[in-house]
Amino acid sequence: MVEANKHIFFKHLLDLMRLTYATFILLLALVTFTHGQQTAEDWFNKGDLLLNLGKYNESIEAYNKSIELNQSFATAWKQKGNALLNLTKYNASLEWNMLNRLWRTYSAQGVGTTLASSSSQI
Repeated sequence: MVEANKHIFFKHLLDLMRLTYATFILLLALVTFTHGQQTAEDWFNKGDLLLNLGKYNESIEAYNKSIELNQSFATAWKQKGNALLNLTKYNASLEWNMLNRLWRTYSAQGVGTTLASSSSQI
């Protein structure tokens, strides 16, 4: 009888250990999964940081991920618009600098004066 009780005790103990092990594995998987996920606010904060660093394309990507997670995140939409506006100004500034350099190059060669006189007639 004592031998049978030991067998039943160890069987239940083994079942309890298996249940504990399975619970531990599930909790570990859950913690690992949620730790890797970023919230809309996390992406928004990353977008703000990138925007302040002048990395407009990257900030737009971060705002897009924020909006993807929460379409009603109005501030993310607004900041994405600011990033797009800054990107447009940045691109326009680059184009202006490039045109300015070309103008100086051609002016030094005497080509710019004919361009300037022909554009003033328009």
